[in-house]
Amino acid sequence: MATETRVFRIRGMDCAEEVRALRAALAPIVAGEQRLQFDLLNGTLTAEVREGEVRIGDIEAAVARTGLRAEPLEPGTAADDTVRDRWSRARASATAA
Repeated sequence: MATETRVFRIRGMDCAEEVRALRAALAPIVAGEQRLQFDLLNGTLTAEVREGEVRIGDIEAAVARTGLRAEPLEPGTAADDTVRDRWSRARASATAA
């Protein structure tokens, strides 16, 4: 069966402890930890899922059970938007101060 890549922005993910919790919650859904990749710097999760077997809602619900929030990124969305957003907010805050 074919696989597809799903990318999510994970709101609130910023440490290894949260990654461990996410791995535990998601591994059974995607058929193994080896199908999950986490990028703490950009706050993203990439999951290789079997086509037609895992719904986006399944992943969102599992992430929500860890206390975090998953937002699917549309194909073609740059994952580094998160970093750009953080720098923009930091610059704006520094300027305001």
